[in-house]
Amino acid sequence: MHAACSGDDKEEIFRRLSSAIEDDVDAGPASEQSLPVLFNEYCTTWGNPSHDNICDIVKAIKGKGFEYFVIDCGWYKSPGVPWDVSMGDYEVSKELFPDGLDKTVSVIKDAGMKPGLWFEIDNVGSASNAYQDTSHLLQRDGKVLTTTMRRFWDLRQDHVQEYLDRKVIGTLKKDHKLQTSGRLAGRFP
Repeated sequence: MHAACSGDDKEEIFRRLSSAIEDDVDAGPASEQSLPVLFNEYCTTWGNPSHDNICDIVKAIKGKGFEYFVIDCGWYKSPGVPWDVSMGDYEVSKELFPDGLDKTVSVIKDAGMKPGLWFEIDNVGSASNAYQDTSHLLQRDGKVLTTTMRRFWDLRQDHVQEYLDRKVIGTLKKDHKLQTSGRLAGRFP
């Protein structure tokens, strides 16, 4: 933790605080040294991304200075099931992406952007198969920790780590080395 004080000079405080993390920032990946601009499509599809609407969005933003294009939540949802209760199984929606993600990823790359994919890997939605996999979810006093619509992976378990490696890393590798965006997810080369 860093602290700074400087009388009434707020700018000096901000400068001191931000300079305290310069070494950490400089140690980050080369791709982030220039502070790349990222476009996340969520507020254009509201959890209903599809190959067709992403093609339209890419066409509208091509050449506008975006380095990354992130496909947000919903790419994995089943027909008629909202995105916010279906995370956890992470199977590409055949309804939204009939040809898988490959074709969509190619459109993003052809527009000069690096494709990214949103994951929220720490929890599972109530409509997912993973929600019923209670032996691999966090428990307290023998009861699965449950919120209104979600449960949480026990990330300490080898089974969970292997599952997420297959679903997250496997998807990223299969689909043209996508990038990730989301809670507890980082970028992968």
